[in-house]
Amino acid sequence: MASHRPERAVRLIPAALAPAALPVRAEEGWPEPDPADPPLRPLQVFDPPQPVLATAEVPDHPPNRFIWRRLDHRLVRVEGPERIAPEWWRRLETPLEPTRDYYRVEDQEGRRFWLFRSGLRRGAGAALVRPRRLRMTAYAELAARSNFSFLEGASHPKHLVLSAILRGHTGLGLADRNTLAGVVRAWSALRDFREEGWAPEKKREGGGPGEFVWVEDPEFQHIDREMVKARAKAFKLILGARLRFNDGTPDILAYPEDRQGWAGLCRLLTLGNRRAKKGQCEIGLPICCGRRRGCC
Repeated sequence: MASHRPERAVRLIPAALAPAALPVRAEEGWPEPDPADPPLRPLQVFDPPQPVLATAEVPDHPPNRFIWRRLDHRLVRVEGPERIAPEWWRRLETPLEPTRDYYRVEDQEGRRFWLFRSGLRRGAGAALVRPRRLRMTAYAELAARSNFSFLEGASHPKHLVLSAILRGHTGLGLADRNTLAGVVRAWSALRDFREEGWAPEKKREGGGPGEFVWVEDPEFQHIDREMVKARAKAFKLILGARLRFNDGTPDILAYPEDRQGWAGLCRLLTLGNRRAKKGQCEIGLPICCGRRRGCC
């Protein structure tokens, strides 16, 4: 029966009988391949296919490395994929097999292989990387930006701290672009979480002192306040600024370690803001290097 699977679509022919099996006479040589035909298959195909442990940049991309028979193969050339669909006419005999994506690859030593991924990413088939159950380790985002980084951040510092606590993060590093505007708000939010847990947001109403109302956000009504309070006590908040330079130097995250570091960072940002028009900051790397003491 016809088959799409390469391991079932080939047959062994003795070398002495090979010319007779060709559709042309032996003296005419090998036939020219038809452009509509699939790419040539390798000379050796394993039946059944042998498993390999492969990795890729993203799950749907071609492999860039694989391990077979305890040997690590780093790939330098990849061609594909060539997708081979399941054999629908065999579904009454055997369960329908997943779709295969074939890749022709070459490693650093010049060795060539034919690999395939069984199953599409959205399906239940196997992936290039063998699935394993991993335990989440401690995590902290160290380069967060709030809505004070105009056109780059979108969330208020208070919401960033709360989101990190609810997700089980151990800490948060907040560094807005050339400003310390969100530092006090983030620190105040963490202080409130440690003392009261999650509480409704206080908003001013009126012009007199003490005229405010408590606004309950429906999105956070289900939050366990005691859980937030307990996690906030062990939560670590790192505050600083993301220095954006005017000379093309990559951004630097400046997190002061002591009072002297905070003083130097505030002077640097003040100098940069005074040199530029409102909403901009002119900072050069030479100026920053002269005030690096006390920052990390």
